[in-house]
Amino acid sequence: MQCRILAFLGTVFMALTALADQKQGEGKPEWMPPFEVDEDTLKVLKEINSLSAYQRPKLPLKLDERYAHTSHDMEPFRHVEPFKRHFLLQMEYTGRGGQSPSPST
Repeated sequence: MQCRILAFLGTVFMALTALADQKQGEGKPEWMPPFEVDEDTLKVLKEINSLSAYQRPKLPLKLDERYAHTSHDMEPFRHVEPFKRHFLLQMEYTGRGGQSPSPST
């Protein structure tokens, strides 16, 4: 008798977990992260995942005024304007697979 009750409860538990897993996957696309992210990050993720492996996403690049948000006191050449400032423009994301497909042999 106890064996039948345990088998019944096990079946009910497995059915409920399968139903819960099915409901979790209904509303979200496959590429959505499993945690909360802000709206800007979702736009970037949507743009990246809408392309194939050989396409380049059109994402805005960030331009900083100072390298690594250093204070004005710690900035090198603070009395002289340098000829060129490096590492102020964000590096471009060129996609998952690079720029060209693998050569077929």
